[in-house]
Amino acid sequence: MAYQTVSSNEGIQSDYEWLRDKGNGHRMAEMMAFREGPRSLTDREFFEGQGTLAKQFEGDERALDTLVANARAKGFTPNYNDVYIGGLAKFPGDPEAFISGSGGRGQIQDLCERRGWECSGSVNVKHRQPETDPREDREKLGKDLTQRKMQQAIRNDPDKARMNMRDLKDEVTDKHGGK
Repeated sequence: MAYQTVSSNEGIQSDYEWLRDKGNGHRMAEMMAFREGPRSLTDREFFEGQGTLAKQFEGDERALDTLVANARAKGFTPNYNDVYIGGLAKFPGDPEAFISGSGGRGQIQDLCERRGWECSGSVNVKHRQPETDPREDREKLGKDLTQRKMQQAIRNDPDKARMNMRDLKDEVTDKHGGK
């Protein structure tokens, strides 16, 4: 019987075919022929080879200091045993991109699910549309532009100077802001 090729090494391939002839399934025969157990998918394997924050930026302390300063500006102080995963960062030093050893893949999965991001590999999450429009939290106009438009509205109609400034701001934002 012809079996699939699992290795270019003749010894391994021969062992694989012999094991299959003895009634072993593909995965079992492959494991025994390679003399390797299956790799488990735990946080230990996930973090293997990545190094902690201190090791990730070894030799580039300036970059590390910048990331840590950005995170601290957002109210988060990273632990030097954390792992920084830049692909999760919305900006350099994004506090959510620092993954703790105790958080691991679950922390990444929660983050991706919350953001609606799809990922596949060690963590698998399906894409979904955001639950709320991310633009809702943004100001419709920048503060400087809002102030300028409010002053312009008052110059054009002096009665608006007697308006509640909050109402005038809302009026300007509704008229000139993003729809």
